[in-house]
Amino acid sequence: QLALSVEEWTLQADGAKAFGLPGLSPFGCGAWMSVEPQTLSLGPNEKGQITVMMQTPTESVGGHQAVVFAQNMPILSQQKDGQVPVLGKVGAIVFQETVGATTVKLVAKGDGLDVETHKQTLHLELKNEGNTYVAATGYAMLLRDDTGSVLDRQNLPTWALMPGDLKKPTVVFDKQPLGPGKYLILVSLESEGADPLVIEEGFTL
Repeated sequence: QLALSVEEWTLQADGAKAFGLPGLSPFGCGAWMSVEPQTLSLGPNEKGQITVMMQTPTESVGGHQAVVFAQNMPILSQQKDGQVPVLGKVGAIVFQETVGATTVKLVAKGDGLDVETHKQTLHLELKNEGNTYVAATGYAMLLRDDTGSVLDRQNLPTWALMPGDLKKPTVVFDKQPLGPGKYLILVSLESEGADPLVIEEGFTL
């Protein structure tokens, strides 16, 4: 037996999602949604079907988020004395964007560079200046500026931002000591619906 429900989510400081009832987030759309049926009984290897409806207000602008959860309900009559019920819960994330009124705009720039022979740290500043959720990811490279040879390359984590959010992550290169010369750190970021962004910072040892 499954219980079906709609909740909303927002982002914590570490980027993890925090879930709660509709009204939790100013960017939530849980209050616009309904799910039928609200309970579903499935036997072993059985499949079921649910219907999720959303009615977007006419004045809606930008993007909004929610999640549809399915949680198993313990059947008390089948429990034996001393047994502790285990409740499983899975969810499907929902993204809504209002056609013609959604702006995806991620602004990224370098915010300082700490340079040592054995370690180079590039500070970044990312800001979501649009009106919808943005998830940015990409890669960073350390190059010899004179030859263009790649000394190190790393895939970056996904940085998620709600509208108005500001993050200041860092990119660190510390795999090998560097000799005298000119170097370049290049960061490439991509997010769905936005143009790719490239940040370049050069330094000399």
